[in-house]
Amino acid sequence: MLEGNAAEAMIGLGRWDEAAAWYERAIPLVSDSMFAMYLRERWAWLQMWRGELDASEAIARAKLAGWERFGRLEQQVRTRVTATLGEMALLRGDPDEALRLASDILLRQGQDRSPGDELPVVAVAARAIAVLRREDVGAAPDVAPYRAIAEECASWPTFAAWGGAVAAELGEGPWSAVADAPGPAHLRPYALLRDGEASLAEGDRAGARERLTEAVAAGSAIGAGLVVQRAEAVLESGGLDAVGRRGDPDELTERERQVLALVAEGLSNGEIGERLFISRKTASVHVSAILRKLGVASRTEAAVRARSGAPGE
Repeated sequence: MLEGNAAEAMIGLGRWDEAAAWYERAIPLVSDSMFAMYLRERWAWLQMWRGELDASEAIARAKLAGWERFGRLEQQVRTRVTATLGEMALLRGDPDEALRLASDILLRQGQDRSPGDELPVVAVAARAIAVLRREDVGAAPDVAPYRAIAEECASWPTFAAWGGAVAAELGEGPWSAVADAPGPAHLRPYALLRDGEASLAEGDRAGARERLTEAVAAGSAIGAGLVVQRAEAVLESGGLDAVGRRGDPDELTERERQVLALVAEGLSNGEIGERLFISRKTASVHVSAILRKLGVASRTEAAVRARSGAPGE
């Protein structure tokens, strides 16, 4: 359980490769329990933000019944699961479901506030409301209750980041305030992405290019594939200059260098795991980290650059 707390801290600090490797190793060892709910919810969230959306959704589908059962007993499970499922709904293009999930949690009468868990849910609600406003479907949802809940959490240490995100989602504050505020590691690249999108919509192409390129760099630094993929897609669709990232081989850890050498030999993740006495899933985590750090799109490209002896060129 202490290791699980440490892994969660790694997520907040942006040490996502370390956290992912720990979850891959630990989750199969933990039987269904309240503790397992926390682990699997965080693992699903991390997979989602790493850009592994299918894997994240698969975890949610497999564990939803357990999440709901334990959520009836534990507010923290219920709230965290809601934030993750709400973000998934938004990614699927279902803001109504995201807002319904958030409202069911946030608007309960007589509920004690848990700012660290509820602020992400308020951000989900704000984003869902903003999407519904843009779609102009019927009466716009009332924002006031969610603003009030956010203000109730104003004493929380990371409120500047989360409160700024709520305001920015609703178009009531700048994304730059979120990027500059202390908070969970993923909020900075996400804020840079949204700032870049806003700049592009306003016709500021130079500003958009700068923010989106920063988003790619900040997202790549922690492994936020969700942000990197979207920022690069906006750069391309907006006709902006390509990011042109190329990785530095010095960024690879010793273990990653070993894995890369085996990738260059044509070994599968399972074969790499057997060779290095690690699980197939852990090998997969290392391969994903290598592709991200080298700025390549496939194992084949990584292998070619490894054989060339100059992966950073």
